Amino acid sequence: MYPSVRPHGCSRRNALLLTLLFGFAITRSAFALEPWADSKLTVTNGLELWLDASRQNTARTAQKLPTLNNSTATDTWFDGSGLNRHVTQRLTDSRPRFFSVVNSASFRFDGKDDFFS
Repeated sequence: MYPSVRPHGCSRRNALLLTLLFGFAITRSAFALEPWADSKLTVTNGLELWLDASRQNTARTAQKLPTLNNSTATDTWFDGSGLNRHVTQRLTDSRPRFFSVVNSASFRFDGKDDFFS
């Protein structure tokens, strides 16, 4: 399973909804995933958005950006669907923090003003 997005103070139910919303997708006809996207993704037909925290450093390397370390506030979460629907945050104080452990990663939101749009 892909890592969940669980903002600080978020209930398990809401975290599951966020995982379903951001970890999986809506619908669309044939397309090409980003080359850095996980090749193990089994659902690709109809994919509109794929935000996979575990592939962000690979995406950043492909974009020639520095990789993220634990607790790094980040301005962009790259979309792996091939549709370039990346989500961003320009305000430094409102950026979620990236965390990575062994084979999973997540973004942590402070529950106050951290968000991507």
